[in-house]
Amino acid sequence: MSHLERQQSCPNCFRRHDVSLYVSGQKIVCICGIRFEVVHTEMKVGLDKPALSNLKAFSPPSTVDTRVAPLVPPNVPGYVLKELIGCGGMGEVWRAQQISLKRQVAIKLLPSAFSSAPEFVGRFEKEASALARLSHPHIVQVIDKGVAEDRYYIVMEYMSGQSLREKVSSGRLSFQEAIQLMSVISRAVDYMHTQSVIHRDLKPENILLDAMGNIKVADFGLAGIQGGAEEFALTATAVAMGSVNYMAPEQRKDAKHVDHRADIYALGVIFYEMLTGELPVGRFKMPSETDCRFPRGLDGIVLGMLQADPNARPSRASWIADELEALLQRPPEVKRSPKSKRRHFGFLWWLFAAVVGGLLAYVCWLLGLR
Repeated sequence: MSHLERQQSCPNCFRRHDVSLYVSGQKIVCICGIRFEVVHTEMKVGLDKPALSNLKAFSPPSTVDTRVAPLVPPNVPGYVLKELIGCGGMGEVWRAQQISLKRQVAIKLLPSAFSSAPEFVGRFEKEASALARLSHPHIVQVIDKGVAEDRYYIVMEYMSGQSLREKVSSGRLSFQEAIQLMSVISRAVDYMHTQSVIHRDLKPENILLDAMGNIKVADFGLAGIQGGAEEFALTATAVAMGSVNYMAPEQRKDAKHVDHRADIYALGVIFYEMLTGELPVGRFKMPSETDCRFPRGLDGIVLGMLQADPNARPSRASWIADELEALLQRPPEVKRSPKSKRRHFGFLWWLFAAVVGGLLAYVCWLLGLR
C-alpha cells in the first residue's frame, strides 16, 4: 500500500498547497505568481495480516479539514489590510485601505521570522529609504513605513493593473509599443541613477502598470545607494542577489559592489524578451534575425545593453531612450525579398547582355565599312 503526501510547499514563498487532486508532473500557480511542479512522495509501509484486517475497518473522520489555513495579516495602525496580492523572499504585499484618506494602498511586510535578523531588517529599511528619496511619475511612490506587531512594513501607492510580465505573457508586443515602454522605463531608471540609487533587481515582475496603462518601476528590496551613508550598507558579504536571468555577469560574482550599469544590462534582457519572447542566453540571435520587421538599427542598441563588459555598455540609461526614440523617427527600411533580388539580378544580366551585343554589332558594322 502507499500513502501520498497531500500538501506541498511553494519553492518561492513556502506557502503550502493541497496537491491531493493533482498528479505528479502537473504545474500549479501559487498566489505569489510562481508556477511549480507537483511531486508526490510515495511512502511504502509494510503491513502484516492483522494490520490489513484492521485497515479495512478504518475510515478517516469526515470532520478533518485538509485546507491550508488562510494567512492572517497583522494589525497595522491606520490601515485595513484587505487582500494578499504578492509574496516573495523579502516579504508579502497586501492591498489595503488607508483609513484617514480612504484610499487604496499597497503594504509590504517583512516576514516575522526576519524581524530579529539585522541583515534583513536593514535591507527592508533600505528599500523604504531608497523609495523615499525618489520622486518620478514612473516610479512607485512610498507613503509611510513603520513596525506593527514586530513586523516591519512599507506603505506604497497601489498599482491596480498588471505587471509587465503579465502583459508580455498575454501576447507579443508590437515594435512601436515595445520601444515606447522601454523608453519610459529607461528614463525612470536613469532618474533613479541620478539620485545614486541602483535597483539591482529589474525584471518584468517589478515593472507595474496601473488601470490607465501607466507604467512604473517598483520593488527596491535589493536597491543599492551609491556613495551613501553607512546606515544604507548591508551586513551581507559579497553574494549574488537578484534574479539570475536578468543579472549582469559582474553581479553574479559580486552583487554588493556593482554599479548602475548592472541595471542597464537588466534592461537589455527585458527589452530583448519584450521583442522576441525569449531570453538572450548563449549565442542568441539579433532581434532583426528573429523578425524581419525589426530594423537592423535595433540590433546595435540591444547588443550595446547586453555587453558582458560593463565598460562597453552605455554609460546612462537615458542613452537607450534617446536611441530608441530616434529610431522611431527614421523612415522604415525597405527589405527586398529573395525573389525581388533575383528579379533585380536578372534585369542587370539582360542589360549587360544588351550592351555587349550592341557593342559587337557596332564593331562589325565598322569592319564592314572598311
